[in-house]
Amino acid sequence: MTRIRTILVPTDFSEPAAAAWRYAQVLARRFKSRVSAKHVDLVVMGTHGRGVVGHLLLGSVAERVVQRSPVPVMTVHGPQPAARRRKRS
Repeated sequence: MTRIRTILVPTDFSEPAAAAWRYAQVLARRFKSRVSAKHVDLVVMGTHGRGVVGHLLLGSVAERVVQRSPVPVMTVHGPQPAARRRKRS
């Protein structure tokens, strides 16, 4: 089993976030871990760039975060898979 050393609790200072904090404290005692709380005004996350078919079949975590986040979100495209790269002549 993987050792859990740090538990991150993102917070917006709401009651559900406070409940998550309390639960994280219980887990931290059980796993002898530390808890870190973070409140953020910008989330920067990478995207897979799966293409249309992959996006339709698997969905996009980044897209859901952009749609639902109460704070600004910036997405960064990762390198394209070799099959999708265009050859330069």
